[in-house]
Amino acid sequence: MLRVKTTIDIAAPANLIWRWITEPGKVLIWNTNYKEYKIIDEKKEKVGTTYYMIQEIRGVSRRYDFVVTEWIENKRFAFRITSKEVDIDAEHSYTIEPTEKGCRVTFEEDIELGGVAGKIVGPIFAKRAMKKHREEMLEILKDSVEAES
Repeated sequence: MLRVKTTIDIAAPANLIWRWITEPGKVLIWNTNYKEYKIIDEKKEKVGTTYYMIQEIRGVSRRYDFVVTEWIENKRFAFRITSKEVDIDAEHSYTIEPTEKGCRVTFEEDIELGGVAGKIVGPIFAKRAMKKHREEMLEILKDSVEAES
């Protein structure tokens, strides 16, 4: 299993950061791999809400279906992949914690890549690339949120 954890400090209030990590239109600005984000079935309490994202990497598009597993407004948002078409088991979360100058955002993901290639190549090469990309995404998130605050 690959575990990636990335943290960034953002000079903005939690409610503004929350909008940027939960609203589809805003997510597409900073999450650069995704080209489309659609809510399929939104639950009033948010947990159980399903949605999909279309990811494009090197010209190849793939659909990923997700379900929200935790929703504590302005604090924690977690979701897991439910797609059957991809051989990946993944859980992701964003945690927002107040700091003196704004908030600290922590992104965590646990990914189990399927197949032989995933078992061999994943642990060796994917973790470093994934961490670097997540850090770049969070920098874009930080710049976007701080520009709005």
